[in-house]
Amino acid sequence: MIIPFVPEHALELRQKLQEGQKGTAVDLAHGETMARGHCAWTCVNADFDAVAAAGILPMWPGRGLAWALISEDAGPHMREVTKATIAALDCCPCTRVELYVRPGFHQAFRWAKMLGFEYEAVLEEADPRGGDMAIFKRVRRNG
Repeated sequence: MIIPFVPEHALELRQKLQEGQKGTAVDLAHGETMARGHCAWTCVNADFDAVAAAGILPMWPGRGLAWALISEDAGPHMREVTKATIAALDCCPCTRVELYVRPGFHQAFRWAKMLGFEYEAVLEEADPRGGDMAIFKRVRRNG
């Protein structure tokens, strides 16, 4: 089930992130920033435990940064998670939305492409945890 994202969901999810996201620095302040973005949502299981959350942070007019926290037990919910993410991207007022992924995190690369993102480049030493990040873009062209 998809519900509105609240900052506490970030705290709940940080303990159970999938392998490619482990070590992601997420605290209540991050959660509060995430909640102020466009179309932020959380997917919960039947026990109302958060299994995934995503949204889009505005960077400046026309440009946004997509984020997602996906738990290790999100598998059975990924169809719903993907559908909600595409809906959020489609309702976002940004012309360009970017997504950053650790190189080698193949599940995230596949999911980014399923969401309509295109691989753009590797940004050297862009990961706050150390190392490179791959950047994907989703551009809505008018006309």
